[in-house]
Amino acid sequence: MSEKLAQYNIIYKFKRADDYASDKKVQPDESLRNIDCGLGSSPFGYPPEVDTALQNITPSLLNEYPNDPYSESLSHLVKDRFHLKKSTSVFFGGAGSYGLLASLLSDMVKVGAIVNGIEVVGAGPQFTNIKILSQRAQIPYHPLTPDIGLPYEEKIDMLIKNRERAYNPAIVYIDNPNNPTGATVCFNTLCELSEATAKKDLLIIDEAYGDAVPDESSAFRLADIYPHVVALRSISKTVGLASPRLGYMAMSGYTAKAYENLQLVFSLDSLTQLIGHAVLQPEVLASFLPKVREMTTQAKCSFTQMLNTHGVETFSTQPSVSILLARANQNFFENLKQINICTESGATFKPTHPAMDCSYVRFRIPADQKDITEIGDRLEMISQHNSVNNG
Repeated sequence: MSEKLAQYNIIYKFKRADDYASDKKVQPDESLRNIDCGLGSSPFGYPPEVDTALQNITPSLLNEYPNDPYSESLSHLVKDRFHLKKSTSVFFGGAGSYGLLASLLSDMVKVGAIVNGIEVVGAGPQFTNIKILSQRAQIPYHPLTPDIGLPYEEKIDMLIKNRERAYNPAIVYIDNPNNPTGATVCFNTLCELSEATAKKDLLIIDEAYGDAVPDESSAFRLADIYPHVVALRSISKTVGLASPRLGYMAMSGYTAKAYENLQLVFSLDSLTQLIGHAVLQPEVLASFLPKVREMTTQAKCSFTQMLNTHGVETFSTQPSVSILLARANQNFFENLKQINICTESGATFKPTHPAMDCSYVRFRIPADQKDITEIGDRLEMISQHNSVNNG
């Protein structure tokens, strides 16, 4: 059937890339328990209000279509939190901020714009799936690739200057906080980037880890001002709810008008809306998030110190963001996997920066001090093993 359809050019010849670069040839030591520092879900749980909300599940809630087909009641909660104008639009998606990003690239960009040379630009290394989604939308992706150790502020400053000099229009994508480093840029820098891209670009600011930093630094305020700015978030990271896949984004003006025609009815199921109503209350987040940020900062400080003590290089990062980038020997990722420590290989991010390889890993910090201590003990095992082999 697929061959017959291909004769009529119905099937796109697009091969989905693997999102993760884990080396399946490496066999972990099964005598050691697995310590998961891989996927970026929160190690600190979710607000207790969710458990209370789940007690309201009824057969009709699951049996009927959602009575709020475009999640408009959730939109008001987001607007209240970020003090957005009534005219600003908030859209939701049931595949996290990732699904909304896919929709922005695949659904909002005209074929004519692609033919005329529009591209996606960013500052690598960054969220590797931007390359995958650009390829899916058939839009070229050309990131700037500054020195990996350069402060994130300086990387974005390079991007600002690049866009000021650029002739062709572009979709500018940044993740703030950055994935994989966990570094952030200040609100003033985001304002400068918004100004530099205002004439001819669409600026997408992905704040998947944005709940880890105070709301005052959020680009949601910029989506209120600039019609070409789109700000994305989800409840998957710091809020601790990766499974419901609730993502949301803010935009205004002509961009919002365009997306109104694209949003899917019933994009959030009733159960996800129920959870959303529990956690997106501004007062719930105002109580929950500062505690998570404080716990993250304490754990990250201890974890970073432990890594540095064992000769692992760590890169500039925001203390309250749960991920960080580290580097050691050429086979660091494989070495960690052999001692049953799960991380994200730096090679995963190679599509966004050519220097990224398996000597780099992205850690999601462990919440338990016992895990931090045990990781240190296992790193010592790697060191002793390498010493014996080199001797």
